[in-house]
This record gives sequence, structure tokens and C-alpha cells, in this order.
Amino acid sequence: KRQIMILTIGRQVPIKNFEEIIEIMPQLKKKFKKKSRLWIELEKYALWDLLDSLRVAERSNDRETASLLSFNLLSRAIDTYAKFLRVEIPGISKLKLFLTNEKFRKEYRFEEFPDKKFSLMFLRCLNNPKLKYIEGLVHYVWNKMGGFDISKWNVRSKSCR
Repeated sequence: KRQIMILTIGRQVPIKNFEEIIEIMPQLKKKFKKKSRLWIELEKYALWDLLDSLRVAERSNDRETASLLSFNLLSRAIDTYAKFLRVEIPGISKLKLFLTNEKFRKEYRFEEFPDKKFSLMFLRCLNNPKLKYIEGLVHYVWNKMGGFDISKWNVRSKSCR
């Protein structure tokens, strides 16, 4: 008999038949490492930079750029926050289903996003991408990640000392 090898998360797992794949799936869940302080600070700054660009586009009444930045910022916010929480999320095309549809999560073996308030805020922004809602979402993420104040922001890596 041929052995099937599944490559996952940097290790190979020998599988003899399809039923074994189903049995072993829960053991193959990704285990995400805690993010470094440097990563957290750089991600908070990246969110600020996108938000600042969105504000500029809104002030100059550049609707196309504002629309592009809005959805880019929403994507960055959920991706950053999910990594911070060490939670797996699907690709951008399936985010709404992931956040709203239990059947979808069960079918694809995703756990529910652990922060319900964030999920609701994100969905509101997705359905109505107004600057005030997106700002609220970004501020919420910053608070959860330890706060952010651009006037006091600075980051130093070991190589800068």
C-alpha cells in the first residue's frame, strides 16, 4: 500500500486512508506564536498610516482612493488583530461568511472569532464603510493591542541601540 503524506505546519504526517485524515485534522491545527513587541508597534503604525491616508483622501473628496483605502484598511485591521489574537481566519473573499455563518465555520473547521464586538464593528464597516466607523474599529484594535499615540510613537530595534 502507498502511504499518503500530508505536509502541514512544517511537519509530515503519515496517513494510510481518508478516514485517518478526518481523525487527525484537529491535531493539525495551526499554533501561532505570540507576536513580538516590535511587530505589534510596527503593525499599529501601519494601521495609523493607512488611516491617515484615508483621512486625507476623504478631506480632498477623492472617492476612488478613499474607497480603495477603506477596504485595504479593513483587511489590514482584521489580519493584524487576528494575528495578535493568534486566531486563524480565511482569505478576504470569505471573511463575511466566516464572521456571520456558523455552517461555513463548521464546514471549513474554523472556530468563531473570539471578539464578538470586533466582529460586529468590522461587519458594520464592511456594509457601511464610513470614516467614523473605520476610525472606531482601528481605535478599538489599538486599545486591544496596548494603545497608540502617534505623537509619542517610536520604536527601536536591537540593531538601533
